[in-house]
Amino acid sequence: MTLQNDMYLNTLINERPKHALNATHTRLHSAVKLNEELADYFRDRAQIEDLYVKSLQKLTRKHYISNKAALGTFVPMWEILYQEISTLCNIHSDYSNKILENIEQPLRQCMINNADYNQVQSMEDHLAKIAREYDELDAKIQKHKRAGPKGESKVVECTKQQEKKYQEWINEAPAYLQKHQAVDEYRWTVVKSLVQNFELLQQSALEKNLELTKTATAIIDPLSIEDEIAHFCSGNHREVGDSVSEYHLQHDAVVPEPSISESSLKHATSPTKKKRFFSTLVSIRRKPKSGHLQHTTDTQNRQRSLSHSGSLVESIHSHEHPINTNPGIEVATPQIRKAASFTTATMTQQQQQQQQDAPLIVVDSEGYSIPPPNRNHTWPSEASESLVDTEDMSSDAGSLFSNNANPRIRVDIKNESVVEEDASNAAVALSRVATLLKEKNAAPGTRRLRGRREVRSTQLYSVMEQPSSSPFLQSFEEVNEEEPDVALPAINVDVTERIFALSKSGHIEQAMIKGEVRIRYTGPRESTRPVCFQINLPSSAATELTDHIQLLTDNTYQLKSLITEKEMVIMTYQLDLTDLPLLIKPMWRCDQEKSRLLIKYQKQCAGTLENVVFITSVTGDVQHAQSIPPGELSLAHQRIRWDLGTLDHSEEANIKAQFETNSQGSPQPIAARFDLKDELYSHLQINQGFDPNVTWAQVNVINKSVKADKYIVA
Repeated sequence: MTLQNDMYLNTLINERPKHALNATHTRLHSAVKLNEELADYFRDRAQIEDLYVKSLQKLTRKHYISNKAALGTFVPMWEILYQEISTLCNIHSDYSNKILENIEQPLRQCMINNADYNQVQSMEDHLAKIAREYDELDAKIQKHKRAGPKGESKVVECTKQQEKKYQEWINEAPAYLQKHQAVDEYRWTVVKSLVQNFELLQQSALEKNLELTKTATAIIDPLSIEDEIAHFCSGNHREVGDSVSEYHLQHDAVVPEPSISESSLKHATSPTKKKRFFSTLVSIRRKPKSGHLQHTTDTQNRQRSLSHSGSLVESIHSHEHPINTNPGIEVATPQIRKAASFTTATMTQQQQQQQQDAPLIVVDSEGYSIPPPNRNHTWPSEASESLVDTEDMSSDAGSLFSNNANPRIRVDIKNESVVEEDASNAAVALSRVATLLKEKNAAPGTRRLRGRREVRSTQLYSVMEQPSSSPFLQSFEEVNEEEPDVALPAINVDVTERIFALSKSGHIEQAMIKGEVRIRYTGPRESTRPVCFQINLPSSAATELTDHIQLLTDNTYQLKSLITEKEMVIMTYQLDLTDLPLLIKPMWRCDQEKSRLLIKYQKQCAGTLENVVFITSVTGDVQHAQSIPPGELSLAHQRIRWDLGTLDHSEEANIKAQFETNSQGSPQPIAARFDLKDELYSHLQINQGFDPNVTWAQVNVINKSVKADKYIVA
């Protein structure tokens, strides 16, 4: 045995037994904790790699390129990118598994599986007893020394016993200290080798990634942008001549063939009818609108050229069809539009005759036709086809053929169409305002009967100038606006209960519920009848009302004010309990060096307990603790905590814990915390009643919650 292997022995053998044991125990405890923390780090590192693999796998399930033909010659680039995903998944998945199997698990098990560690644990109890007895004898020696000569004999006796204990420590401590050093050397060797193995695993994974990138680069480098552009141009190459000829063919096909021959245009009408028609044409001058100025300028140039066509008049008389236009607005305009449509269809034939024939219709500088000087003031025989009757046109006011020097006609052209109202809506509106008309007793004044012309002008013009909305419909809408829907009173309820319980040896010494009811009112601000609701509680409950409500009957309460819409507390109550929602039975066993705890607990209520937590204090100077399930030990506060989460079953469960202490501990109470959602342990109910003399508020939402405030079991 070399000096290097006896460093623990040479350093700690001459110390007081308690100091030597405390030093070795503290180091061993920190070593176990360090291994656990390193194992947690590598576990999280493996989980990160696993999450990366899952994220890559999500990419394989997505469809990114909708049209691979758009890649052209760069298709291999996308294929290698897509293939990289599966390869990366395999690399990092293998890397994650190896971290868990080769690093994390060996770190957690290295101390437990070590034989020297188990021997140290078994030897520690006996040596701790020797150290404790040695300190007790030392305390007695100091006590007897203070007693003076009377205690000298006892001092000598205690000194001999102390020397025996120290000799016992000298005989048994070396093996213990050597085992401690062996355990310390072993766990550092394991930690060092495992970290080195982790770096080798990481290096291997990175090398595989590097090889993958080299392969991808070797495929992408040869791709040429010029080849891709040349590939595109070769697929879309065409002769210029072919494209030009195709363009002319397409545009020639758009121009329709003339549907009327030249012979039909020449012989369709007699010269007498042609003369009679031109003698009765009326020039209509329309002022162009500012909104259509650009469009009018473009169309005027086309109308000027078309108005000189020699076949214009012949096309008008050879094809007389009725035109569906707005009746009574204009007379000569439909025939001019009809001529323009035929002129466009036979444009090619008319251009050949345009240079030979003289223009029959003279057009001014603005494109309007000028009537011939020899026209008559009579309408042609075909005037019976007009939309206006002959008798109407012979009146003095609006006729085109009056004896005035400057005959005129007014034409109002509107862009909006007349929207007819629904007869059913008008009937409903009339029925709603009928009572207003019955009180009208004044007889209407005598009015002149309207003639036929006045009736027609009303139908054609006055209706178009009126707004589309009906006065009766407007009055009906105003009535609806004056009678808005009245909202019903409603309340949203929030009930919170807190449990205070103290139990000893399985018997309830004190248990109660303190509850608070809060509501939020929505609805009308005023009501002719009281707005009420019912709160049902056990008869043993003690209640206290706030200023917001008052009691009407046994369980009926009225809201005093309907103005506020904020959440307000209306009631607090208190109720004694005979049983507890969570039964807890703690059992302690405290020895000189160890304290053991067994907790049995069981749910005894409906619903699910959430956020269940047990907390207890541990006395006796705790050095180390073991617990099933694991707990959180705070050495600074000498306290241990168990977070049990959700408890949704009624079966009995256990908590086992063992604490290593420097002195004998004492039993401590168990404090519990938990939440109960959507349930009330007092069975409080809020609903509507059946009294027709009051207005019952509608209960929309009831939020229920129970919390354990001070729940202590000793």
